[in-house]
Amino acid sequence: QIPPRAEKYSGAGGYTFYTVSSNVSSAIPVTFKQKLKNQEAVEEGSVTLRCELSKPGVPVEWRRDAQLLKEGEKYQMKQEGRMAEMLIRNLTLTDAGEYCCFVGTVVTSADIKVRGMCQYNRYGLKITGKDTVRSTLCISYEIRCSNDAGKYTCKTKDCQSTAELTVKGKIQRKYD
Repeated sequence: QIPPRAEKYSGAGGYTFYTVSSNVSSAIPVTFKQKLKNQEAVEEGSVTLRCELSKPGVPVEWRRDAQLLKEGEKYQMKQEGRMAEMLIRNLTLTDAGEYCCFVGTVVTSADIKVRGMCQYNRYGLKITGKDTVRSTLCISYEIRCSNDAGKYTCKTKDCQSTAELTVKGKIQRKYD
């Protein structure tokens, strides 16, 4: 039986043949061979998100909390072959969150955590960024004289930490 959409052709030697075209799509859906990974970085640093697609040359979209991200000073996006990556520069505590890479309706996501930086001085705690749940506190202090010895306490809304500093030895002064 000859299909209704067949086209008839006559060949040499009196042969007749038919061709049939099909509208059935044989496209294989794109997937992620390597998914995004959760990462932690330091405030003012950078982080690179990277994933691998099952096919090369398929465009991706990068989103943060459902908002489409665009290339610029903050975000640098690159695609080579099956690899897609996005560099996030000059991290701030507000950059912490979920980042997604979409190809069509397929998605991979990663959680980015940003640790804050702070500085301690003799007279109190100075935080050089907004502290969030996703940040950790780091304290540094330069000892300049033996009078710095004593008990130091850091208090936050939910907790308190105390340490005792003992200065051993003599601090030498440099005279010109």
